[in-house]
Amino acid sequence: MPSDRWVPELGYLLAVGAVRLSVLAADVQIYSWAGESIPVVPDAIRRQPLLCFITTRQGAITHVARANIWCLAETGRHRLDVSYVYQLPRSISVARLQRRLRGPNAWRAKAALKNGGHITASALVLIMDALRELDVEVFEATQRLIVRSPPSPPDASQQARENWAYQRDAVATALEIAGIDGRRLEIAPQLPMNAKAGVTSIFDSEADVVLVEDTTILRDLDAEDTGWQFIKRHSYPTKTYRSGDRTLTIILPTRL
Repeated sequence: MPSDRWVPELGYLLAVGAVRLSVLAADVQIYSWAGESIPVVPDAIRRQPLLCFITTRQGAITHVARANIWCLAETGRHRLDVSYVYQLPRSISVARLQRRLRGPNAWRAKAALKNGGHITASALVLIMDALRELDVEVFEATQRLIVRSPPSPPDASQQARENWAYQRDAVATALEIAGIDGRRLEIAPQLPMNAKAGVTSIFDSEADVVLVEDTTILRDLDAEDTGWQFIKRHSYPTKTYRSGDRTLTIILPTRL
């Protein structure tokens, strides 16, 4: 379950097919988020946390998720980014939910549930109240996405263990890239109990990093290498070398 502070005041009702939802959920598992093209929304709700209700069949809410709208997806469309997609303990009938809506803004909530799309702050409050009245277990499952208290700061020992793991993984990855058997790595996977206090990581540095990765690689290519002679620099991130009758051109097809 999520632990970071996240308090949505707005919502969104997303209607997708079951197959498409399975694709979105799989992407969330891999990348932590997934994007879905939706109709254009008002600028006021962009970049705001959204409690997303998902319907996979007409007239029933089956899943909930966290969502944000940051970018355009294509002409006349926005992209809804979803994360933490959860299936509800039971599907909730939209019609039954609508019948429990009360108050002067009930029409807004009913329209949002009927037409889909963004849900205003006042409508979201009414929908959540109606959901709690209709099914407490489903309401509580939805509430688990909302975290009102900030997470407690990690203790030093946990930070030290994470630092150790990051550095060991970096070394193991470097050995694998170099073709060296990683099983020969004698560094323990976890920080030993008798380790010195204050174990830090290269990732903890507070120094400002001003070099772009591509620039750093190009600078490293200036170093002399046995058998290859630098002969040409290009206007794009490319350098050419020659060794005997062989010519080598190195191109960086990245940001530059």
